[in-house]
Amino acid sequence: MAKGFKHGGGSINPLNFQVVAGTAMPAKPEEYTIYIETDVPMSRWVFAGVDPGPIDEGMVWIVTGSGSAADFHAIGSGGILLVSPIQVFQYVGGERVAKNGWVWKLGSWVKIG
Repeated sequence: MAKGFKHGGGSINPLNFQVVAGTAMPAKPEEYTIYIETDVPMSRWVFAGVDPGPIDEGMVWIVTGSGSAADFHAIGSGGILLVSPIQVFQYVGGERVAKNGWVWKLGSWVKIG
């Protein structure tokens, strides 16, 4: 007999980061907080090396590549070994708009891109 596992039932978040958006950097960020500078509310976020489409208003696309100074381990104990954000876009009015982004890493903000 197969076993099933309910997703979202627990309070443990296996991700080693969080994504926040706004007009001011967080005052007390945790390690690997990703801050997106925008005055448009963020509806959701996605990491992808290519345009993720379909899109929705306010979605943040964090473009991934390799060799970024802002790279980080997305899961602390393994699994996703390294994420290298290289650029950030937000969909506003149906258009892809470049945004500034930073990762809080080792006690300071590192600019994405």
